[in-house]
Amino acid sequence: MGLPLIGETFQLLEAGYSLDMIPFMKKRIQIYGLIFKTSVAGRPLIVSADPNFNHYIFQQDGKAGAGINVAHTHKYVRSMALNHFGVNALKDKLLLQMEEMVSVALDNWSCQASIDVKYVSATMALKFGAKQLINYDPPQSSGNITDFYFSLLRTLMSFPLNIPSTAYHKCMKNREKALNMIRKVFKQRLASPEKRSPGDFLDSVICDMKVEDFPTAEFVVQMIFGLLFAMSDTISIMTKLTLKLLDDYPHVLEQLIVEHEAILKKREKPDSSLLRNEYKSMAYTLQVVNEVLRSGNFAPGMFRRTLRDVQVNGNF
Repeated sequence: MGLPLIGETFQLLEAGYSLDMIPFMKKRIQIYGLIFKTSVAGRPLIVSADPNFNHYIFQQDGKAGAGINVAHTHKYVRSMALNHFGVNALKDKLLLQMEEMVSVALDNWSCQASIDVKYVSATMALKFGAKQLINYDPPQSSGNITDFYFSLLRTLMSFPLNIPSTAYHKCMKNREKALNMIRKVFKQRLASPEKRSPGDFLDSVICDMKVEDFPTAEFVVQMIFGLLFAMSDTISIMTKLTLKLLDDYPHVLEQLIVEHEAILKKREKPDSSLLRNEYKSMAYTLQVVNEVLRSGNFAPGMFRRTLRDVQVNGNF
């Protein structure tokens, strides 16, 4: 269980430098099995890497009946995300916008001697996501949302000691700055309907608030904050991992080039925008994307608080 109060916090925060399971989990699974006890920041935890048990835990979400139903919350967020970032949105507007965004980014990167892939890809994802969610415009905003999120990411995995000068305290301050920026946009939209951006995520949520009580103001702010965080972190990790794997397997890169050049040769205008039928014809590209998603560890863990004893394999 580790040291008093500290527990095994530092072991959990130990960095892993491979695509394999993090060292903390790997070592303890070898010793204790797929389900084991530990202590992190003075709190006792049960850690599970058992897929069957984890599936059972996820099935219990929303069954407690207290507060907002978790299942309903998840359903609403998922529905809203699919409406604005799903297949139909991709076909109607996002494909062209994403191509323009990537083209501008590649032009900027090509002028630099070197780039930090994780930083530049996360910046690109954050700006694009913020534009879709709250119509974020950097010149007209009170702060740089990318700076807030990166300051948050740099201190996120730190010991949870919330006193001045600690990394965790800085993390909480940066989190609050990002939330305050989103709150400001939200309040401006409510106070001045003429400032709304019809069709963006926030405007859709505001319309929902008129017909049902579920999306409260703070829930909306936290939801947008979480979606932005998920976009920036997952896309940056995926981009970095994709480049690494393509460097490790050059024959895959060659096959991708062949597929994309074949699409360009069929165009009447080589510099025309990407069409949906061209996107759907990228069979090998889709296989590569799926393999990166399979190889990447984009969601290393989920936390749940137990409200009653749970029996697993005859043990509590």
